[in-house]
Amino acid sequence: DATSAALAWRLSLGDPWPEALRWAAATGAATVLTEGTADCHFADVQNLYPLVQIRELRPS
Repeated sequence: DATSAALAWRLSLGDPWPEALRWAAATGAATVLTEGTADCHFADVQNLYPLVQIRELRPS
């Protein structure tokens, strides 16, 4: 799964969890842009990455 792979990749590079999660989300979104969702294009990941927002949810 591309999302899991991206998360592991970014954590292995030392990214903090929020940044690694942004890369993972961008990768998952890029994957569904391709036919058959078999592969994704890194250019798509890079274009989507700035659009991903991570927010901490706190119980109310």
